[in-house]
Amino acid sequence: MKFRERPQLVIFATAGVMIGGFIIFRKESRHYEVGRIFVAPDFQNQGIGTQAFEFMWKEFPLAKRWTLGTPAWNCRTRHFYKKLGFVEVGRNAPDGILLEKQMLTLRSDEDLIDGREQHRETG
Repeated sequence: MKFRERPQLVIFATAGVMIGGFIIFRKESRHYEVGRIFVAPDFQNQGIGTQAFEFMWKEFPLAKRWTLGTPAWNCRTRHFYKKLGFVEVGRNAPDGILLEKQMLTLRSDEDLIDGREQHRETG
């Protein structure tokens, strides 16, 4: 089944200054793709990229699979993604590498609503 949902854009800022962001695409049930992620140059090497991924994983606790692509020549991003647990699964034209991270989930499928945990009201 092919999902046709709008991508989700998240921007992060400090003191009113945009320092980075990312775009997430839902590819299929429990599979998400990071279409873009960026951190402004003045804020790189401060753990912000890692925090961004931790935020994604927290917001989508039922996601089983995350994928992304990066240029083969960009050793810095390849190292960063591998440090986060992504592994190379293929290549795309003209000079890209596809990476994937399989997630462990302990929650049941009945709690799944659009990849996010269902919040039940009690009362």
